[in-house]
Amino acid sequence: MNHDPFDQIKKIWFSENPDMLPELETLQAEIIQLREQKKRRLMLWYSGLIAFSALVMAYVIYTDELNDLYRSASEFILLFTSVFLFRNSWQNITAQKKEYLLSNRDFIESLSGKERRQGRVRAYCICASLLTLSVFLYFLKDMLASEKLLIAGLVLLPAANTALWLLLKPHYEKKTAARNRALTSRIEKLLAEYK
Repeated sequence: MNHDPFDQIKKIWFSENPDMLPELETLQAEIIQLREQKKRRLMLWYSGLIAFSALVMAYVIYTDELNDLYRSASEFILLFTSVFLFRNSWQNITAQKKEYLLSNRDFIESLSGKERRQGRVRAYCICASLLTLSVFLYFLKDMLASEKLLIAGLVLLPAANTALWLLLKPHYEKKTAARNRALTSRIEKLLAEYK
């Protein structure tokens, strides 16, 4: 006879109060659903960033235009940004794997702390600013041939970065804060039920 000791402990525990079993199963199911949602969302995002970074690194290594000052500076910025995104994404995927091995209570408590202090939007805005600068530098030699193109480039670069920092960043920070508030309240509710 192969009996799982955890099942035996559970059976003894709930023999005192059998009404708790359905509530605990519902709670466990909700925590599992929360874990799966978080894992799916993060894996999709970070896998996309890793694929983007790998494509950019392959492009930079393949083209390797070191004879042109502006394009080589552009490729250096692209390479630096893609290595940062790749490293950051890989670290987050590794952390997600470790987090998935936690018990339900430890997972809920760690998630509650992490969601309150998330500040990744700024890092992604810095990367996007570097990417726009890289695109500007890549086409700068062509723009220097025409005064109109140069003026258009000099206007578009600050306009794109201004839109990024003054419109997109606050929008995503509000969206992230609202999602984190909802998640934190849900976590606090789960923690209250789990005690």
